[in-house]
Amino acid sequence: MRTIVLLCVAALLTGCPEEDPKMQPVEDHPPTETPRDASTAPATNDAANADATDPARTPIPIDPVTADQIEIREDQKIAYLLDQIERSGLTFIAGDLEYDAAGMAQLARKRLSQQEERAWAAREFVDEIGGRSPDGHDFQVRFPDGRTLSARDWLNGQLQDLMMQHRPQ
Repeated sequence: MRTIVLLCVAALLTGCPEEDPKMQPVEDHPPTETPRDASTAPATNDAANADATDPARTPIPIDPVTADQIEIREDQKIAYLLDQIERSGLTFIAGDLEYDAAGMAQLARKRLSQQEERAWAAREFVDEIGGRSPDGHDFQVRFPDGRTLSARDWLNGQLQDLMMQHRPQ
């Protein structure tokens, strides 16, 4: 789509030769409408769209943003980490306490809800909630094969995986 937009801009700047059938003036091609739901529709300015029949003012249609171009909000990162904890099947250990994956996710959600007024960054969540127990012990994760790893390291790895999946190409 970027190539098409660039070609259209270049054609507008340099002028379209009428004899080239592939390069038609913009006026000959009315914009096509694609259905959008309210969550993806851009805000409209009625004054700017009042003269939408004027071809010079017709906006160039742009493809919807793809998933790899979306910036992930901090609350979405934290929700992802909570989901990863819950689905991991790992055991979380802090001092003498052990939590299964569902119990650890429940504990982390409870600790988050106790501080609702605070806007958490994902890295803060990893350091203060997912990586440390309420009594100050560092969480370890135990894998099914018996290996252990710092919960901070495991959660940071999960966060890094998420960011790699959504980085712009």
